Amino acid sequence: MSIQESYVKLQWLTAVGLTGITGQNVSVSCGNGTIQRRRACADPLPDNGGKLCEGSDTEIEICSLEPCRECTELIEPSNSTLSCVNNSNTITCVLNCDEGFDFDHDVKDEYVCGNETYYYWDFQTNNNPYGRLPYCTEVVQSFKMHVDHSAYYDMEGCDTLSTAEIENKITARIESATQQLTCVTSNICTMSSNEVINCDISRKKRDTSTFVGFTVKLTCDTTTHGTETCFYGLEDAVTELEELENGNELDLPHNSIIYKIVQNSSSSDSSLNCQSGTVSFLAYCVPCSIGHYYSNEECMSCAKGTYQDQTGQTFCFSCPKGMTTEGTDSVSTDDCNVPTPISSEENKLSIILAVCISIPILVIMVVVIVVICRQNGIFKSYKKGFEQNESNTLTGNCDKVGKPRLNPNTVTTIQRSYFCNDGFEFDTEDRRPISPRECWTPESVNGIEVNC
Repeated sequence: MSIQESYVKLQWLTAVGLTGITGQNVSVSCGNGTIQRRRACADPLPDNGGKLCEGSDTEIEICSLEPCRECTELIEPSNSTLSCVNNSNTITCVLNCDEGFDFDHDVKDEYVCGNETYYYWDFQTNNNPYGRLPYCTEVVQSFKMHVDHSAYYDMEGCDTLSTAEIENKITARIESATQQLTCVTSNICTMSSNEVINCDISRKKRDTSTFVGFTVKLTCDTTTHGTETCFYGLEDAVTELEELENGNELDLPHNSIIYKIVQNSSSSDSSLNCQSGTVSFLAYCVPCSIGHYYSNEECMSCAKGTYQDQTGQTFCFSCPKGMTTEGTDSVSTDDCNVPTPISSEENKLSIILAVCISIPILVIMVVVIVVICRQNGIFKSYKKGFEQNESNTLTGNCDKVGKPRLNPNTVTTIQRSYFCNDGFEFDTEDRRPISPRECWTPESVNGIEVNC
């Protein structure tokens, strides 16, 4: 084999996926980068003194793909503070409301955008296409503030014969303990209810161990004492009740047995009386923000096709006819920028309405035209008459309705007929009336010129 025959075939192996996102030999997935290709003596391997080609086996070139997507800049809502940290390929932001303002619903602890989210903000969804952050609204004072405190005795149910007795004993104990609370003695709060629980459930009907307990409700009027006074007064009352439960003041003697409060069995829940369009949050009421409305004690997002540009509302406005929104939580009519396609049902309804309206109009027009035509014909052809005196001479005056008159100077002879005042012609032989159309034809009045 000659040297020429032993030379190997060399090929450039081009990188695959140049325009792809994860091309094997492309250094980046977007923007500017490099691409490389290599060659090798592999088909066949060098033999019989064959030499490799001179030069590098690898070529590197600069390439440019589509521009890389970047995280959009967030717009800080009014009455709030947005803090962001940019760590390499990820931006993390935290949104906090200013003092005296709060969110009307639960929000994310942080907002993230970067390589892991394909450079979309993690809260930018189909329902939130513009990537709007939640709004902060100014808090308002409630009408009243309540706290419900519950605790349980180590007593499993009440005997049928002693249910009333036990309930009376528990009620008396709780009322006595409540009168010792600081907020009660200072007239800041009052006991609005005191209920015994689980005592009326028979032991035989129990599937699980259920203890007899109580729930006491304490109430403070915030319009009289203020929010802070009520909040801290009720908070201190709960602490005092827990101290009484850990001592002996609430022990319940019954049938020579002393029942105690089960340790760590107590719980407390607070609630507020808020005005319509607001939700309770901690010690204040928060009006529903723009893009939301109040329903069933929570602020709901305005659905697609609706918007709300005011706070504390119980409804959302509908977009103008033929328009809708791209997502939910819309805040103005400017968001109603998506035309709504007309459905086939609406097309059918429009056609039916058009037909129903046009038919009566056409009928009325036809009737009017017919009446006008008939009236014109009557005045021109039928409403003709003249007066005739006793000697069969014609009177040359028109009556009030405009009956035509005959010029007496032109009357020579009237053959076989004479004319009456009512406009009819009578045959002179049998007195048979002839219709007006016959009466005024040239054949019936020959040579008489009609002037009116």
